Amino acid sequence: MYPSLTEYSIIELTDTILRWSSDIFLIAGCLTYESTTSSSSSSSLPATSPNTSLRSRFGDHIRRFSKSVIHLAKILREEILSTSFELIAIDPNDCKSSSSSTASSNGLSGPPFHERTMIDAFGEYGHSHGCVLATMELGLRCVTRIGTREGVGSEEEVLLEQRVLLMPKVVLESVLDVLDQ
Repeated sequence: MYPSLTEYSIIELTDTILRWSSDIFLIAGCLTYESTTSSSSSSSLPATSPNTSLRSRFGDHIRRFSKSVIHLAKILREEILSTSFELIAIDPNDCKSSSSSTASSNGLSGPPFHERTMIDAFGEYGHSHGCVLATMELGLRCVTRIGTREGVGSEEEVLLEQRVLLMPKVVLESVLDVLDQ
């Protein structure tokens, strides 16, 4: 729709990926980066920050990846035929209730597991129980606009039909029981 908005999104996504990667290296103890291509003489280039070196070495690759992500998002959200596809991921930080039933004995907490909306990735190895720790495979939902109806005042409400085509696979607390065996 707006060409500059797409370019802005690509730049922001690229910067975010580089910043997060730099943070991961910083946490891992990589405070500086010395180029391996420089000669071992005393006049070698000074060490650079992980963010600067990541940008110079992988910036073009990450930008190409960001363009692909934006293009995929555009394809998935295209509403020409009044149908769009959405990726489904279960956020382990999205705890709907603060009750103690969602907090585990291990101190972990996350949304509870629901067989009707997600699949336990390790369910074949034991009983599925506990909260969601991570999404292992994304799911896919089809959202179709089926019409409108009059709402309050002169506003119209859009009626949507949502069908889950592929449920997301999640890792549950019960994976700890599987790993202990």
